[in-house]
Amino acid sequence: TAVAGERCSCGRGFPTLERLEGRTKEYIRTPAGKIIHSGVLGTLLFVRQDFLSRVLEYQAIQTDLNRVVLKLVPSPLFDRTAEVALRSSLRELFGAEMQVDLDLAEHIPREANGKRLIIKTGLS
Repeated sequence: TAVAGERCSCGRGFPTLERLEGRTKEYIRTPAGKIIHSGVLGTLLFVRQDFLSRVLEYQAIQTDLNRVVLKLVPSPLFDRTAEVALRSSLRELFGAEMQVDLDLAEHIPREANGKRLIIKTGLS
C-alpha cells in the first residue's frame, strides 16, 4: 500500500507516490479499527524515535486482537532508557486498548522463502 502524493509535474495528471506503507498482508488492526502497516512501524522506530543504532532487527507479531509482541534484536546501545521510550511510543501508536509486549531476542528467524516479515499475524 502507498500514499498518493502531488500530481506529477510532467503534465499527464497522474499522482506521484508520497511514501510506501507496506504490503497489503502485513498490517496490524487494533481493536479500535486502526490499521498499522509495516512502514508506519518503521517510521516510528527509525524516524520519529532514532532507534537505528539501538535495534538490529525487529518484527511485530499480532497474537490476538488486542495483543502484539514486538520481537527485536537489540544492539549493545539498547538500554533501559531506550526501552522506556520505545514502550511509550508503542502505546501511543497502538492505543491504550492494545497490549504490546517486548521480546528481546538474539535473532529473528526467516520465513521459508528466506525473507523476514516486519509484521506477522496469527489471526484469521
